[in-house]
Amino acid sequence: MKTTRFSILSLVFVLSVCISPGARAGVVGAWLFDEGSGNSAGDSSGNGLIGTLGGTPEWLAEGEGLFGGALRLGEGDYVDFGPPTPPGLLVEQDITFMAWCRPQQILSHWQVVLSMQRGSTGGEAYALTYGDNDDQLRIIVNTVSGGDIQIFDPTPFVLDEWIHAAATYDGGTGILYRNGEPVAVDSTSASGAFDHGDGNGRFAINGNYNSLNGGLAEYSDSTLDEVLIFDEVLNQQQIQGIMTLGFLGWQTGPGAAMNPRPEDEATDVPREVVLSWTPGDFAVTHDVYFGAGFDDVNAASRTNPMGVLVSQGQAEATYDPAGLLEFAQPYYWRIDEVNGAPDFTVYRGKVWSFTTEPQAYPVTAVVATTSGVSDGDAVPGKTVDGSGLNANDQHSIAASDMWLAVPDGAEPLWIQFEFDRVYKLHELWVWNYNVQFELVLGFGLKGVTIEYSQDGVDWTALGDFELAKATASSGYTHNTTIDMAGVAARYVRLNVNSGWGMMGQFGLSEVRFLYIPAQARQPEPADGATNVDPDALLSWRAGRDAASHDVYLGASPEALELVDTVDVARLSPEGIEYGATYYWRVDEVNGADAVSIWEGDVWTFSTPPYAVVDDFESYTDDIDAGKAIFQTWIDGFEDPQNGSTVGHLNTPFAEQTTVHGGRQSMPLFYDNAGLTMSEAEYTFDAQDWTANGLKSLSLYFYGAAGNGGQLYVKINGTKVVYDGAAADIAEGQWQVWNIDLSAVGGNLRNVTSLAVGVEGAGAAGVVYVDDIRLYPRTPEMLTPSDPGTAGLLAEYTFESDPADSSGNGHDGTLLDEAYVSAGTLVLDGTDDAMAIPRLGGANATFNQGTYSMWMYSNVGLASVSFAGGINSDGWSAGGIHCKLAGGKANAGINGLAGGDMQGDTVASANAWVHLALTVSDNEAAIYLNGKLEDSRAFAAPLTLILGAATVGAWNNNGSIERELNGQMDNVRVYDRALSEEEILWLAGQKDPVHKPF
Repeated sequence: MKTTRFSILSLVFVLSVCISPGARAGVVGAWLFDEGSGNSAGDSSGNGLIGTLGGTPEWLAEGEGLFGGALRLGEGDYVDFGPPTPPGLLVEQDITFMAWCRPQQILSHWQVVLSMQRGSTGGEAYALTYGDNDDQLRIIVNTVSGGDIQIFDPTPFVLDEWIHAAATYDGGTGILYRNGEPVAVDSTSASGAFDHGDGNGRFAINGNYNSLNGGLAEYSDSTLDEVLIFDEVLNQQQIQGIMTLGFLGWQTGPGAAMNPRPEDEATDVPREVVLSWTPGDFAVTHDVYFGAGFDDVNAASRTNPMGVLVSQGQAEATYDPAGLLEFAQPYYWRIDEVNGAPDFTVYRGKVWSFTTEPQAYPVTAVVATTSGVSDGDAVPGKTVDGSGLNANDQHSIAASDMWLAVPDGAEPLWIQFEFDRVYKLHELWVWNYNVQFELVLGFGLKGVTIEYSQDGVDWTALGDFELAKATASSGYTHNTTIDMAGVAARYVRLNVNSGWGMMGQFGLSEVRFLYIPAQARQPEPADGATNVDPDALLSWRAGRDAASHDVYLGASPEALELVDTVDVARLSPEGIEYGATYYWRVDEVNGADAVSIWEGDVWTFSTPPYAVVDDFESYTDDIDAGKAIFQTWIDGFEDPQNGSTVGHLNTPFAEQTTVHGGRQSMPLFYDNAGLTMSEAEYTFDAQDWTANGLKSLSLYFYGAAGNGGQLYVKINGTKVVYDGAAADIAEGQWQVWNIDLSAVGGNLRNVTSLAVGVEGAGAAGVVYVDDIRLYPRTPEMLTPSDPGTAGLLAEYTFESDPADSSGNGHDGTLLDEAYVSAGTLVLDGTDDAMAIPRLGGANATFNQGTYSMWMYSNVGLASVSFAGGINSDGWSAGGIHCKLAGGKANAGINGLAGGDMQGDTVASANAWVHLALTVSDNEAAIYLNGKLEDSRAFAAPLTLILGAATVGAWNNNGSIERELNGQMDNVRVYDRALSEEEILWLAGQKDPVHKPF
């Protein structure tokens, strides 16, 4: 039972006191890193200070940053501005600069988040850094008076956690803010304007242009978001507002409408669009302004509606414009948010815009062929590849940009165009042959008969047409438009009846087919989407004029079944399960059309492999906000019959070192002295644990030496006792427990609580819990299996000497003072080891293999870089180093991409542990005590050298290194990849264990 708790004060912002939308500061640059791709960092300040990415930074997708996306930068990665540096960044005096930072590691030099360098004099006018090889935020200011400010946050930051850093300087005082609170002030060390040196300094993000160090250097290893610079001093309230709302949200203020749909400046918007937005924090009603002119929408008001105030005081955050909008028309709209009584304050919104879809779209995938003999490079493909066209659709007069041919004599001349699918064709635009002397030559086509076909076999005539003569000028635009009458075609052929001259040669410059989108398109979820919620709505952009939609769904593209016919472009299918891949197609139906059914493309999506009950990632130390872990998992703090304590007594409350997945787990302390049980209970809104194919509850637990008692869970109060070995709760390694829900009583369609506990009078200890999930499969057990001698190349049991007991004669050789005693290899940690020969012969190589060994360390290994194991001598192609790194299972294979495989569990000192490595034709895996610690897949079999190695250390070209101070036993090498069951047996496990999903 918990007797006390310590809390930290939470940072609470009252958003309603943020400065109003009209009081925005002078922003110089705002780099929000929401691009997601490309080599440039856009500036959201409107000042056009676009940065160029250098090195190999990684864009992080929307949702991975604090506000939208982010940019992951490491050593050698930066964002550059210049030369020359934009004048706006040469701030004269008053300044505010800030950034969201997530430091990844500490580097052994100054680590610069942003800096404005001073030119040839070196140093910085202003900078935000992490300091020199430390973990403290710092700001640097240098002024023309010769003064300089260097102040730092006295509290170190935590790696891999977001921190908001901000700084201000007003000509006399520098202030450093961390997470919106001032942490350091200097008002004596500097005064006056910034020292910009010779004015030729460079500005950079994640680096420093210091002429004294020869160029850009001093990078940080961080993820950055929302890097901002202002040319005035912001107060704390403003800094907190930006930190809380994000730059874009702060610009509009909490009272303004946000997140327009369609997005601002969107194009190709359906004419039947319904406008929507996220209401401001205080909105009770909404005024909607909508029209085709920016000026009217921008200027209109309640007192002067100007014909564009289309809805005043509406309650809904959506607006459906009357009728269908015009094709290819820009529209403008504004949402003013209106408070309720008594003030009815109006928060004016930003003017947003979008452009509607065109009437028809160009067919882009076109292949042209001809029955004629083309003139050199003047092939028919020239008519559909855009060659000769400029951005204004004006064609050149270069013959190399056109098609020219003569009949082959066997059949009349034609040119044929094949598309990638059947289209509903709207128009054909023609640029006729357009060389400089075309008005004299007349090579262009004149009379043509147009035919079309869906299959290239059966043809239908559209009619006879005359194509206008080209202008023989470089400003030539298409001057023939043929109405294709909405015919359905995959092939179109122009049969040449005549040309504009008598030369017997015929040509075209370019053609363009426009189609009406009759098929369904733009699916949601997007084609190929993963981790789609099984309850997600399927939607799509309907084909033009579709009256209904036939929706097909299946587990393979060849076995789609009609699941429903709907009259709206969306469907919530039933029976979608977790851990599955689905294929779907929408056929658009219109009985009044010449083609009554337009078959769609086959799309695919997959669902998550499991449903999360709790992964413990969302908990914080903010008790006031109810976000602490023990405020969700209720322990025995107020129940004298419950001996549990959830969370640590001091912050961080959640466990952040012993974790299975992500960054946090739940520590459950239990003490049943005078009691019989300790448990933590999580209650939640009703969940259906039978929906979407769910069959099993799974959780991971991690014990500690000395733990006792019986682990259990309760589902809606029904107890399920752990069915593994009772001693597992004392094992300091992550173990999975899978529960078949079909064997649990009660109403699993209405689950409202889950408890985890330990029973047993007097039992005490701590168990960590992580990754509680629901899976769509039933549990399986791994039954340990003796691998026997099949594929056994060498075995060292150390009964009396280092001999190979497999019978293959691969005897070991003791090095330095290593010796065999009581059935083990004894090593003193200084040059002791055992050498083994290359197994299978001097030139033998293998595609598969297994290393298995028992190790005992006399010292703690958490701080030891590498120790023990089996390590190939030197490090050459095919070599294997299988050892403990920082006490964790580790293996490097020369030829396996991605570096070493690394486990998470630290092996205990003064205890025997089992280490194994298996390599199959497509996967390598490392195990500690029979449990998988890490694995890596690869496409082609590796080439391995087994043996030619040192046991208990590494022979680095004659130097014995990475020695184990302890013992080794039962070392085996196989020429095949043992199974998990066989590894378990070698690790001493004889009873079945749960198989991870």
